[in-house]
Amino acid sequence: QRNGKAVPYLKAVPSKSIHTIQQLRLAGFSAVIDLGTMADVAALHRHETEALGMKYFNIPAEEDIPGKADVAQFREILSVRENLPILVFSASPDLLGGMWAIHRRGEGFAREDAVREGRRLGLSENGARDLKSDMQFQAQ
Repeated sequence: QRNGKAVPYLKAVPSKSIHTIQQLRLAGFSAVIDLGTMADVAALHRHETEALGMKYFNIPAEEDIPGKADVAQFREILSVRENLPILVFSASPDLLGGMWAIHRRGEGFAREDAVREGRRLGLSENGARDLKSDMQFQAQ
């Protein structure tokens, strides 16, 4: 997240190709969130992130539509200014896009705008339909 907006990490640092957490650190990123990432990969990310003095968070979401606890944890992490900008590694584009859409809806964005932002981050058409019909999306 940069300037209140989510940006795909390959576009997060203009004119630079980012392939490691160390490169993100050098580009000014403060923290990493693993979202639904497999435990062995999350352990590697944690080790690399903390070794660089960055903050590390793990949200082990198990579905493509994040649960209320997942969304609450995501929101809490993003609410701390010192955590930003932050990189989110996700197990799937649907999970990342869905999390972002629900987060934005909770910030008061119109449903259509929140889903549009989620789609830019990889939320599929099916995932967007699931979110639109899901009760948690309305209440968040």
